[in-house]
Amino acid sequence: VLVFTHADADHTALLQTLGARYPGIPVVGCSTAGAYSSDGGFSEDSVVVTLMQSDRISFAAGLARGAGDRPEQAVKDAIAQASGSLTGPARVCLFFPDPRAASTDAVLTLLGEALPADCPVLGAAAARLGTSEAAPVQLSGTEAVRDAVPVLLLGGQVQCAFSVCNSWQPIGSL
Repeated sequence: VLVFTHADADHTALLQTLGARYPGIPVVGCSTAGAYSSDGGFSEDSVVVTLMQSDRISFAAGLARGAGDRPEQAVKDAIAQASGSLTGPARVCLFFPDPRAASTDAVLTLLGEALPADCPVLGAAAARLGTSEAAPVQLSGTEAVRDAVPVLLLGGQVQCAFSVCNSWQPIGSL
């Protein structure tokens, strides 16, 4: 289960409800500055829950704290925790960093070194709406945390294609 919500939400109640509704299914995500779906459009005060299921793909979550103080160990622990429940090697890694606690680039590099070479790391940084007083949070299992490495690994017969563009950089001419 992927969860994206606002920083002011009652994360504990949300995660407990999801855990009770979908026992045994890994839950990961983060707070955002706004979430969207094709059904509900964009909203700054919303919750988007995405449930994935497959007979050919396995899903396993890992969480390790202390990304700011000990990023190498946190990455190693999160990957080991998730890999222990994964069927086969990791094919895709979803990661939701806390950019206030640790260098996202450094943690991404460490994830790349810890995972198979053909395993892309994708995700989004935990954030908050600019008017919110609440700090961004990372979500994993039944916990809302900060300064952690929450990951969701996908294994099995996964096909993944992605593209990343930065809107602030021109990609062509008119």
